[in-house]
Amino acid sequence: MSEEVIELENDVNVEKSKKHVNYFKFVLYQGDTVINTRIFDADNFNPLTRYSVDIRNLIPSINQRLQKTLSGKNLSYGDSNYDYIRHYKDCRDAFGKTPTDNTLEKPPYKVQIINERQIKGVECRFGLYINNNPIVERDFYVDGYNPATRFSTELTSVIKNICEDIFHNIKSNDIKNMWDDYYLIRNYGLSSQQLRDLSFKRRKEMVANLKNPSRN
Repeated sequence: MSEEVIELENDVNVEKSKKHVNYFKFVLYQGDTVINTRIFDADNFNPLTRYSVDIRNLIPSINQRLQKTLSGKNLSYGDSNYDYIRHYKDCRDAFGKTPTDNTLEKPPYKVQIINERQIKGVECRFGLYINNNPIVERDFYVDGYNPATRFSTELTSVIKNICEDIFHNIKSNDIKNMWDDYYLIRNYGLSSQQLRDLSFKRRKEMVANLKNPSRN
């Protein structure tokens, strides 16, 4: 193989390694400790959708599902071949003493007054991020918090379902944005480059004018 071909292949490999991959990340915390993380591809969506995610309508449901699961009893911790909580205990006990950081100990309860209501429980938080940049972070409190839930298959399943709901929410907005692109190009005669160069504010105004011509 010639030196020119080798050099060309090396350039291609370097270019591939430089390619940035965008991702969404959902993280569940108890205090400052990460309990569970799930990552999914953000490059499935166009840039406008990717960087204008709004999941406010999902937040109440996310809070409720996490609170219910984190206070759950009679949970499953694996299958017949592997038990996550037993594995944790075996590793912990291998030191011959209980470590300072014992994840099965109940964290302290907190009492907060929010909107003139008393909220009590263990402080938890979830966050949705794109490339480690926060989209939304929310604190919530779990009354009857069960520390063992972090090892449960139920928690993994609930977070999987939450991420699927977030994905479908983003996908719905992505489809709407693609139709808006089509109508902007058709009605304003914009090129693809002109469409990409529109500011978010200007794009929003132009889409609003299409839906309400009397505003023009």
